Amino acid sequence: MFRLVFQKSDLAPRAIAGPVVIGRKAPADIIIADATVSASHAKLSPRDEDSWTIEDLKSTSGTWVNGRRVSQTTVKPGDTITIGKQSFVLEMTGGPTATELMLGVATMFNAPVVEDEPQAALLLVEGRYPERVTTLKGAVVTIGRGASNTLNLNDDAKASASHAIISRAGSKWFVTDAGSINGTKVNGRRVDGETPLTHGAKLTVGEHVFQFVVKGAEESGGTVPASTTEIPKPRDLPENEAAPTGLFASHDDWRREEAAPAKKSNAGLLIALVVGVLVLLALAAFLYVKTR
Repeated sequence: MFRLVFQKSDLAPRAIAGPVVIGRKAPADIIIADATVSASHAKLSPRDEDSWTIEDLKSTSGTWVNGRRVSQTTVKPGDTITIGKQSFVLEMTGGPTATELMLGVATMFNAPVVEDEPQAALLLVEGRYPERVTTLKGAVVTIGRGASNTLNLNDDAKASASHAIISRAGSKWFVTDAGSINGTKVNGRRVDGETPLTHGAKLTVGEHVFQFVVKGAEESGGTVPASTTEIPKPRDLPENEAAPTGLFASHDDWRREEAAPAKKSNAGLLIALVVGVLVLLALAAFLYVKTR
């Protein structure tokens, strides 16, 4: 016998014995009240006596197993499934719990169970969103005017309640329009379906414009971050020490103003003036000699 144990949720564990459909509304067997979940999102079916098959039913935000986006794959006890903002673990009743299974894996490899998430963020370029820097956490980030969104653009008249979805697959990031009225744009072009997000891309949602940035991309030239540690806050710098550069230079100010260009020397102007005077004097002397 198996069950699904929901994480950080009021939903009670759900025993499953046969095929079940997970979605946002009926006729789904398991209903998750989440705007990022499709009406019929995914289907779980028994595979053998100790594993199941999960199939994505062409959902908008995708189906994720242990942090990886899948269209169809095998899941076993201890695997974590993420649909929309909800994650749940497949457990075999009468056997070890998901926590015990993960602790066993950690002990086996003598390491903690930590998901290595690429550190990316949205930098506010235009709009009234209160956070200038928003770090993207988890596999799915939602944007819209509705209160349940990760980025709640409640004062943006051009944003839809559920406007766009940012998703992660390994070290790659994607954005999908969630059926908004005014559309979602990447670098000025309206997206159609799942569209890759690369370091430096401009994302337009309603009246807001964000720049997508990935930590470490400036140094490596790629989109894979160099670290998963938190971005340090700025510190007071000695007068003789240069400020760090780059989008991840600090938490509060990623893009420091460029140093003002040095003033150009006036030597060139002075030389031109002297040459002009000499030419005029030579011309005057020539005319004087010619008229005598």
